[in-house]
Amino acid sequence: MGKQKLSESFGFIGFALSEDEMIWQGKFAKEVNNETVRGSVLNIASFIDELLSNLLKAYFPNENKAENLLSSLDGCLSTIIYKANIASALGLIKDKELDNIKHIARIRNLFAHKWDGLSFDDEDVIKSVRKLNNRVLDQLEYTHKAKFNFVCGQIIQELIQRKYYAENIKKHLPKEYKYLDELSHEERVKLVEQN
Repeated sequence: MGKQKLSESFGFIGFALSEDEMIWQGKFAKEVNNETVRGSVLNIASFIDELLSNLLKAYFPNENKAENLLSSLDGCLSTIIYKANIASALGLIKDKELDNIKHIARIRNLFAHKWDGLSFDDEDVIKSVRKLNNRVLDQLEYTHKAKFNFVCGQIIQELIQRKYYAENIKKHLPKEYKYLDELSHEERVKLVEQN
């Protein structure tokens, strides 16, 4: 018996807190599947970038400063790679996920900078897709597009759920941590001694 063939359609099972969020996730997947190959790659990578921002905002104690770091063009966390590296350093994503996000970013850049005629059959794209790692894929037959969509769907699922994990961690931080940088040295020492 041969391996089961993986569909090229994009999808994910995201944890949704509301019906509106669930509807939005469904619309996003439908929109991606209706896009050109280039458009779907750019949309998926942008969504992963947004989810990394949401994950880090959920974890960082000071939301205003986090927003500035993650959103401003001169912010030190303005790229998907920087966000993924920080999320990994904080233990919010696994090493395998970090590696996959780096390969997804490379694939995204290939499609973003060559607008005419690039496909998943391009040699550079194939090299990057082959580096995407997921053990489930060993059991399946797939095209390069199917592998990209599957791995991205898995990462999106994980990032959506990890945001709630990060929010839960932040709830347990002393509220003073949000404004630690605004405390005097003496106030910081006192706070550390109390905890």
